[in-house]
Amino acid sequence: MLHFDAHSDTIPEYFGRKYNHGTPFYWAIEEGLIKPEHSIQVGIRGPLYSKDALDYPKNKGLEIITGPQLHAMGVTEAVKAIRSRINDQPVYVTFDIDFLDAAYAPGTGTPEIGGITTHQALQLMVGSCLGMNLKGMDLVEVLPANDNAGITALAGASLIHLFLALVAKGVEEK
Repeated sequence: MLHFDAHSDTIPEYFGRKYNHGTPFYWAIEEGLIKPEHSIQVGIRGPLYSKDALDYPKNKGLEIITGPQLHAMGVTEAVKAIRSRINDQPVYVTFDIDFLDAAYAPGTGTPEIGGITTHQALQLMVGSCLGMNLKGMDLVEVLPANDNAGITALAGASLIHLFLALVAKGVEEK
């Protein structure tokens, strides 16, 4: 799994509910749906609910590149880390739109500052996904009610379009 997000989404319960947008990867790990040793979360920077909030995913073997680490290392080094982690394993890409800085994606339920630009997101997608064993993608948390100018929806649609182009390119090369 390649997970672009501002939040790890690896807590067992959120607002008193086991299954919601803050818990999917906790349950995916618990149910054996992903291989943490070949999975990576990129851009994690949202507020944590406790000082040990990231202990669970790390103890399960999930690699995390925080938002500040991503900015410090840059796109090129992040792509190297992502590709090294996933290697030749089948990969599912999950992209939460709040991975982008709130200036580029205000239309989400949990906007966060300190993210990256849409240009950097495109670079990360191409660098991380081109030639990989892609199995699917989702893009979540676009909230049209908060997206007055439609820029969040445009970013999301553009990222999905890019992913489909990368899949097509991979099929073409086979």
